[in-house]
Amino acid sequence: MATLSLDSLSGRVHLLSDDERAVQSSVRRLVRERFLPLAAAAFEAERFPSELVPELANLGLLGGRLHGYGCAGLSAVAYGVALEELEYGDSGLRSFVSVQGSLVMHAIHAFGSEGQKTHFLPQLAAGQMVGCFGLTEPESGSDPSSLTTRARRDGTDYVLDGIKHCESGMLRLEFNEKTSPGKFTLGENYIYVVMPITIDA
Repeated sequence: MATLSLDSLSGRVHLLSDDERAVQSSVRRLVRERFLPLAAAAFEAERFPSELVPELANLGLLGGRLHGYGCAGLSAVAYGVALEELEYGDSGLRSFVSVQGSLVMHAIHAFGSEGQKTHFLPQLAAGQMVGCFGLTEPESGSDPSSLTTRARRDGTDYVLDGIKHCESGMLRLEFNEKTSPGKFTLGENYIYVVMPITIDA
């Protein structure tokens, strides 16, 4: 009995454009040739293969759906098949790309100032900066309705108070101006997008 490929089982390869097939093929090659050989050791060591971040960036996957600022401007289908190929290798690999592009870069692209866009987006797209999204909290998990971290307006700034687990970047962030004023510092190559509840909801 002949072995069927995933492509033939899905029955959709003929629906993809040449560009979409090229993206799919490039990401598939990265997963099979670069990620899978080190996957077991990385899993055993509980380590994200950060050495692959520049390669993901070179394929245009970081912020892949965005246009300008060094982003690839991929179609929804091309980006979708790229994420599907990453997921074939590892959910964490796919999560890293989608958090970087959707939760971090898209937020800056859609809501940031021009200065923020020109400063952060090219570095995030090139993998020179890593974005982390802070939704999860120790007591409420990922339920946005029960978040306890608060953001309070202080002039032109916001003051954060609470604890976040940023699973996408494997970090735990604690913001509390009373117990650790001025203690919290951000690494130069990290950007954090934190989801708090504002005092005025």
